[in-house]
Amino acid sequence: MNWFNKDRFIEDLSQIGITIVDTEKFFKFGELLIEWNLKFNLTRVAPEDFEARHFIDSLLLIPYLKPKKILDVGSGAGFPGIPLAIVSPDFEFTLVDSLLKRVNFLKTVINELDLKNVTAIHSRIEDISEQFDVVVSRAFSSMENIVKLTKPLIKKDGFGLAIKGPGVLEEGFEVIEPKYPRNFPIKTLIVRYP
Repeated sequence: MNWFNKDRFIEDLSQIGITIVDTEKFFKFGELLIEWNLKFNLTRVAPEDFEARHFIDSLLLIPYLKPKKILDVGSGAGFPGIPLAIVSPDFEFTLVDSLLKRVNFLKTVINELDLKNVTAIHSRIEDISEQFDVVVSRAFSSMENIVKLTKPLIKKDGFGLAIKGPGVLEEGFEVIEPKYPRNFPIKTLIVRYP
């Protein structure tokens, strides 16, 4: 399947300040997502939209991350955690999801992509006791619920980053409008909390 446009992907990433030469892990991740999506509903996004709606959308967080331990809550099919881990090998990522089929998928991706900086955990957020430097989420819940569930998981000097759609403006939280590639088809907003 010819869903991946390597040159366009590299160009879009360069427009948001990310330099990447090896796109093979993104391609392989997408192929695994296509394969597993035939058996389990992991995403409704069509493969030809993976680059913008999954990969680049997740990577918009890069300028706002700080190194060390990062928790991706409600990771689902691995967004934003897997793309962030691919381009940030010095950061340590923990991906948490409450559905075992998704965690099995994440473990397959971690193994197939040889991502040494990622761990996937089958758990509810309420059962996590470890604290992290940064907590990230994407398409997870209302901001009120995200803050309530994740605030205890954030270290004293840490923070949370939530990728949200334009509807977050109605929730009354301060948002960051990230730098988008030219002609980017979606307008993602980022909420930094607490």
